[in-house]
Amino acid sequence: MHNLRKHQGGLMPCMDRARKERRDLESFRDRYHQYYVFAPTGYLILGEDGRIQEANPGAAALLGAEPSALVGQPLHNFLDETARVAFKEHLDCALRLGQPETCEARIMRKFGPPLDVSLATSLLQRPDAEERAYLCVAADITERKRAEAALKRSRDLYRTVADHSFDWECWLGPAGELLYISPSCERVSGYAAREFQEDPGLLERVFHEDDRADWRRRVFGAEDLLQGQDLRIVSKSGRVRWVSPVGTQVEGPGGESLGLRFTLRDVTERKLMEQQLERAVLRDPLTGLANRTLCLDRIGQAMARSRRHNSLFALIFLDIDRFKFINDSLGHVHGDAVLAEVGRRILHCVRSLDTVSRFGGDEFIVLMEEQNSHKETIRVVRRIQQVLRLPLKAGQRDVSLTACYGVVLSPAEYGRPEDMLQNATIAMHAAKENGRDRIKVFNSRMLDKAVERMVLENDLEQAIQNNQLFLEFQPVFGLENGRLTGFEALVRWRHPRRGLLPPTRFVPIAEESGAIVQLGRWVLEKACRTMAEWRKRFPGWGDLKLAVNVSARQLSQPSLVEHVASVLQSTGLPPHVLNLEVTETAVMSNAEVAEEKLGRLKALGVGVAIDDFGTGYSSMSYLQRFPLDILKIDLSFVSRMDVSQESLEIVRMIINLAHTLKIGVVAEGVEKEVQEKLLSTLGCEFGQGFLFSPPLDQAAIEEKLSGCDFERRG
Repeated sequence: MHNLRKHQGGLMPCMDRARKERRDLESFRDRYHQYYVFAPTGYLILGEDGRIQEANPGAAALLGAEPSALVGQPLHNFLDETARVAFKEHLDCALRLGQPETCEARIMRKFGPPLDVSLATSLLQRPDAEERAYLCVAADITERKRAEAALKRSRDLYRTVADHSFDWECWLGPAGELLYISPSCERVSGYAAREFQEDPGLLERVFHEDDRADWRRRVFGAEDLLQGQDLRIVSKSGRVRWVSPVGTQVEGPGGESLGLRFTLRDVTERKLMEQQLERAVLRDPLTGLANRTLCLDRIGQAMARSRRHNSLFALIFLDIDRFKFINDSLGHVHGDAVLAEVGRRILHCVRSLDTVSRFGGDEFIVLMEEQNSHKETIRVVRRIQQVLRLPLKAGQRDVSLTACYGVVLSPAEYGRPEDMLQNATIAMHAAKENGRDRIKVFNSRMLDKAVERMVLENDLEQAIQNNQLFLEFQPVFGLENGRLTGFEALVRWRHPRRGLLPPTRFVPIAEESGAIVQLGRWVLEKACRTMAEWRKRFPGWGDLKLAVNVSARQLSQPSLVEHVASVLQSTGLPPHVLNLEVTETAVMSNAEVAEEKLGRLKALGVGVAIDDFGTGYSSMSYLQRFPLDILKIDLSFVSRMDVSQESLEIVRMIINLAHTLKIGVVAEGVEKEVQEKLLSTLGCEFGQGFLFSPPLDQAAIEEKLSGCDFERRG
């Protein structure tokens, strides 16, 4: 009994496992049966000859018949003629290799449209079967095939259109691989489509090196559409062309990315027209540099960047010294060539990120950005100074130039670019006041001075009408006999708030503003009227001469000679009494015009004098052609002739030159007896200065003339 129980105890677990395995198998068979019956996929058991032995409802639905009706029929009878031969080879391959094989075929159903299916066939060996069989799994791929066909038609259509497109068409795959490139790429780039296909990196390298990063960013980066600014490519011949890229992402039927399709349109001609238009609107036609409009725009951008990034920048305003003299003496054609060469030389002194502008006439502006230190600005100015001093050809002549430079340095708060430019202009004028080839960095004192000049300029317009101007007269004496020979009329301004202003305070302002013409006319009329009255009141002094200064602007006025004749007639002053004094620089700035004007004045009977002689650049040939009566030696030489051998020799040379030309000489600024003696020894005829008499007002002159005691000091 004990042994029986023991034996039963060992069998029980085995029986339990067997029952469990049987239940699991039955459960698996039930699930498999449900899947086999209800699955939409077709399951077919095929004999070795390809006839259907079993078919599930899914297969029956695909083949368009009941499962029982399918048994015994060859599966290839349901396929179209094209697929039948391929299916037999498909079965042979699965049998021969013993591995699953897949093919696609079209099922021709008795009822309903044909279907495209995928057939996956594997060898199935039944233990109880005498021959081998196949398991064939059929899946409906009709919709997928339709989508693929539609996509193929789309691709074929795109290729047809693209192949005949004038623009360069391209298709990149999701990984950036080149899927398609149109033949027109050769027209645009010079490279054939085959070269792009054989060299995957060529499509990127064909872009200009400065634009490649932008190209990569727009193809693979953050920008969804390949469109935006135009890009440059370098053609096979080395010519730079412009293309406008426009593209879009391509998606498949399931929303998957098929890559990027884009068009590169050749816009080189449009770009050239835009550049020509820009040159016309934003570029100076003579030098090709930025013009006033572009200059102000660049300054505004620099100011904005400086505020955002706290970066340093500077503005240099330069004006060529005495360019008008160069332009007038050499002619406008050569003057333009000089300006163009100046622009080229300045460009060579700055970086590519800096902006050089021709602001107008002989004025140039340099905008320097992204500086580490303002010492760089001064170094650039020094460099420009050096290159401008180098001789340049103007026709057959070598010309050396200098300029004055006004510099404005950031940081500074300016509301507008014009404000910064104004301060640079102020600094430049401050430099010019100190001579040629000078540099001035703007400071607030310059602005105060400029404001004062502006106020004086406005006040000067009212000074004549409000009777604030008056004349003083400085006597001129003969050095040989000490007799009074005449007066030089000098204008003064009794300002209502500033008091008595000397000519040095307001005459340069009048010259710059153009008010000197009106002021000069007033001085001429007032002086002539006064001298005419003195001649009537003091007949014993009837041989006295009157000297009146004529500015360069007055000399350039077309009506100068007519105005002088009108004043002489209205005042009754004889022409021979009047000497008009013109500076050497004014005469030489336009020698031909000066010669014509002075000749007409001489024909009128008026005397002509060259004032401040020795400080300009007179040509001996021109000097002989001018109808001159007097040379006036500048006081800068007279004041040093007793202490400087060089000044003494210059005075000697001027006197000898005048006597050779049979011209009288007046020495200005004589203040010492030793100067008078030296001048007399050298043969100078006349002198004026504080040694003899300071300028006197009208009342003082009349008192001396009436007493006949007009004697020189000294």
